[in-house]
Amino acid sequence: MKKIIILLSIFVVFFAKAQKDVLINNTWYLGKVVIDNVGYPTPNNSEISSISATFADAYFMTAVCNSLAGTISNYDDSNLTFTPHEVALTLMMCQNPVNDSYEDVYFEQFWFEALVGGPYNYLPISYSIVPENEVLKLTITNSQGDQAIYFSEAMAVSEIEKLNVEIYPNPATNVLNIETSLKIERINVYEVSGKLVKTVQNAEKTIDVSRLQNGVYHLEIFTDKGKIYKKIIIN
Repeated sequence: MKKIIILLSIFVVFFAKAQKDVLINNTWYLGKVVIDNVGYPTPNNSEISSISATFADAYFMTAVCNSLAGTISNYDDSNLTFTPHEVALTLMMCQNPVNDSYEDVYFEQFWFEALVGGPYNYLPISYSIVPENEVLKLTITNSQGDQAIYFSEAMAVSEIEKLNVEIYPNPATNVLNIETSLKIERINVYEVSGKLVKTVQNAEKTIDVSRLQNGVYHLEIFTDKGKIYKKIIIN
């Protein structure tokens, strides 16, 4: 019950702030990049333990071995656009070839090739921020539909796996699908008041929600890597 109360508090605090303010006031840590529906988790080795990104009112920077920085020309609570000719990438070499390959995915395939509509013709990208298990999850989507997914705290690989859980459709009417590589052992469904209204034992990756009344609910998902909390809407 304490976890549910904490989760509800996070939602209240988060939605009282504009997304741009939340984006600027946090350091973001990359969990994975998704290119053409294929996920590339952040490397974790002696050279790279995390990949961070920071945003200011008109500036962005992220780094693996090299640093990518750019000036932002247009900014609101869901979109941003880089200023043409004002994006820079340093020219270092990673010592670990795994990290070097990851830069190709992260910088070239996500930030450059998929972002640039032509030479120095930068297309707008969208972003969204949602509470996710007591941290914030930032999803940046480029013009090709590829995504970079960040979190507001640096986490171990096992913790990132717990957060890379997709719930859909949301809102739902009859059936809720849960997409994850983790083993789901049990799911508790709570009303916003904290009242337990449904328990599914030995859950598969779909649950029947057709008998739930319309409204907002919170899922407590027990997995082989620990508990995960998600918000859903039934209509």
